[in-house]
Amino acid sequence: MRTALISGLTAVAVLGLLVAGCKQKVVKQTVPAVTVALAANGDVQPTDEYIGQAKAYDEVDLIARVQGYLTKRNFIEGQMVKQGDLLFEIEKDEYKAKVESARGALLKAQANQKNAQIEYDRQATLLRQNATAQRNYDDALYNKMSADADVINCQGQLDLANLNLSYTDIRSPFDGRVGLATYSVGNLVGPSSQKLASVVRLEPMRIEFNVSELDVLHHRQRMLKGMVPPDFFRVLLKYQDGRYYDHEGKLSFTDNKINTATGTLLVEAVFPNPDHFITPGMYVKIVLQGKDKIPALLIPRSAVQESQIGEYVLQVTKDMKVRLQPIKTGLRNGASVQVVSGLQPGDMVITVGLQKVRPGMTVTVTEDKTFTTSLEAGNAAPAPVTIPAAKKK
Repeated sequence: MRTALISGLTAVAVLGLLVAGCKQKVVKQTVPAVTVALAANGDVQPTDEYIGQAKAYDEVDLIARVQGYLTKRNFIEGQMVKQGDLLFEIEKDEYKAKVESARGALLKAQANQKNAQIEYDRQATLLRQNATAQRNYDDALYNKMSADADVINCQGQLDLANLNLSYTDIRSPFDGRVGLATYSVGNLVGPSSQKLASVVRLEPMRIEFNVSELDVLHHRQRMLKGMVPPDFFRVLLKYQDGRYYDHEGKLSFTDNKINTATGTLLVEAVFPNPDHFITPGMYVKIVLQGKDKIPALLIPRSAVQESQIGEYVLQVTKDMKVRLQPIKTGLRNGASVQVVSGLQPGDMVITVGLQKVRPGMTVTVTEDKTFTTSLEAGNAAPAPVTIPAAKKK
């Protein structure tokens, strides 16, 4: 009897625990909380940044064109040089001697030419008077022509000797900065030697950067639709520490094909560099900034997603449901992007919490008012960069 009672009480206790456990598992489902921004009208001043690298506008390796011993080096490595400055001198004695030898050979040839000319004139006169044989005239003509050829040949040898002598002076081909010297004075150099040094032009300076094919496509589409003129962008340069360069540049080159390995298009900008602040090889940022502000419907760029269907946002409807809304975007403006179609002013788009929601879910929202406030204050577009006028050289 007692045993049956204990068993009954035990069963009741176990059942109570099970019921309690079930009650603990029945928890009300939590509604995800997300941060939204309101699509709002504002002004867009498109600004894009790209990593670029400075390239010398011209760069020349100085090569010895004649063989000889270096006798002088007339520069300090790394200094600025002017066009025509004498940088290296190669031993001249051998080449001066060749010039004198060629000049002597020319004088001798000219003397023979004069003598041949006299004999030819005499034989021609005698032939007209029937006082000489045709053979004598022909021999005089041959000797004259041979003497003329000798003079031309000797003149060419003299010119070549003078040219080789001039090669013993190695000069800077343009204004720029000279690099390290490969050889010291006293070394034997020649056409097969390494470069003696290199000179790079620092004014102006080229900046090469790569633009994604998607950016290229968007920009060209906007130009075809008349949304922006070809010269819509200002070309600015920003150092790695965030400071802007004092001079504005211009686009000078666009490659004729997309790099299939990187999916980018090589573009080049040219900047004045009177103070030589930009050094070849330096990494900088190229900023393409719109010259004018354009009225547009804007949302944060962080809200825009991409998939096989194209661009879209996760929109929160009035009944707090999440909806996948396809959109078309236009100009980019820092942290903002223009919405061409798909949204209306006041529509809520999710900016934070995208990973924890999906279409159809109910959510609670917190509005990020900093985005709307910035538009109302007119700060959506970055302040135009003031570039001082270029200094006169």
